[in-house]
Amino acid sequence: MDERQTPTRQELEAEVERLRQALRQLEAAEAVRKKAHARLRAECEAFRSVFDESPIMQIWFDREGHVLRVNKAAMAAASLDHPPQDFSVFTDPQLIMLGVPGYFRQALAGAIVRMPRYVFNAHRTHEPAQDLDLVMETVLYPVFGADGAVDSVVVQHFDVTELARALAALEQWEAKG
Repeated sequence: MDERQTPTRQELEAEVERLRQALRQLEAAEAVRKKAHARLRAECEAFRSVFDESPIMQIWFDREGHVLRVNKAAMAAASLDHPPQDFSVFTDPQLIMLGVPGYFRQALAGAIVRMPRYVFNAHRTHEPAQDLDLVMETVLYPVFGADGAVDSVVVQHFDVTELARALAALEQWEAKG
């Protein structure tokens, strides 16, 4: 038989008050968690919108160089309706010739990488794209995961074709003059 004493009314009231306080703390913590979650969701949506709607061509890659997300500008430049399924920066012949895998590895190592200006023809990589040589500048940004390691890379492409043409015309004009 249990020899514990039956709690007094005062002890029971104190326990009820302690439980009420604990419940209020849990409710307050839940309210803070919900607010933080809503804020995080709003930030995520804002960044997703900025990524998708940016006029700068952007592509997000996993560590193996496969496409995770492509924004509208990059999709339009490549004349694609959806991201390529089996594409990788490590296996595309044109990107290999441009040295992209090496730059990508540098980004995977945690560096922000600026590629030197280069000529790119999207048609050679993605058949539906227009067969047109573009002068491009590219920046690769490492994306760090919660553990501090790089888990993906965002690539931004800048079409500087018109600038390159203007500079070439200026050089020709200066050479004549």
